[in-house]
Amino acid sequence: MTDTVRSPTMVSVCLFRLRPGREVCRPARGFSGRLRPEYHDETVFIPRPQEELPAGMRGAEMNGEEIMREERFYQLKIRLLGIEPEIWRRFSVPASISLDRLHDVIQIVMGWNDSHLYEFTIGKKRYTEFPESRLDGLVCGRYRLGDLIKKEGRTFLYRYDFGDGWEHELTLEDSHFVEPVMLCFEGERACPPEDVGGVPGYSEFCRAVKDPAHEDHEELLEWVGGEYDGEYFDRDGINWMLLRYLMWSRDRHLDWGPIEWYE
Repeated sequence: MTDTVRSPTMVSVCLFRLRPGREVCRPARGFSGRLRPEYHDETVFIPRPQEELPAGMRGAEMNGEEIMREERFYQLKIRLLGIEPEIWRRFSVPASISLDRLHDVIQIVMGWNDSHLYEFTIGKKRYTEFPESRLDGLVCGRYRLGDLIKKEGRTFLYRYDFGDGWEHELTLEDSHFVEPVMLCFEGERACPPEDVGGVPGYSEFCRAVKDPAHEDHEELLEWVGGEYDGEYFDRDGINWMLLRYLMWSRDRHLDWGPIEWYE
């Protein structure tokens, strides 16, 4: 398979909270309010096309609370394999999320840049975005997480960047999450830099940036942007990115139409 530019994707709109007790984003028929990161207590309404609503929820009787009751949410834990201390996140998503959209969410919560191909392995089947043949796996955008993973405690794999070979294990911790939110709750440590060379390259990178006497110290610091803190974890920053993702990828009345994507 060859790398290619990925087109924008869409996710289901759900209640989103950046901080406990402060409602920031929920589905509604129209759009109201302003989106400003410094004001976490402002309410932002995301429109959802009438024709996309479930039967019986179109028209004047439809409201955001009814939409959310129709949706089931999963609590997941993801951990990056092969690195100690462990790099992990705990987050929630709609059970109906498609695998290609789950990839988008994983990229945000982990801190990757979405610049490489990926695949999910669930049971004995593989799912990827651009399979060139059956040997490459199934088209992930045609499958929903809740149809493939149902039992709490079930694990599955997510592989990102076939060159560096980053492998992640995801666990379904709660199949009936109490609140309809798409949110990162907790985690530890920063994601490795892209193209660092997988687990061996990351280990050598960490040694070099921590040791001013290392022959590659200055070069690697410059390569990574001047600084790197492997213990850094910014939950608020992740959740702000998730909110932006929901806003930008919400359902629209019209699709893009003919458009070319360039590398």
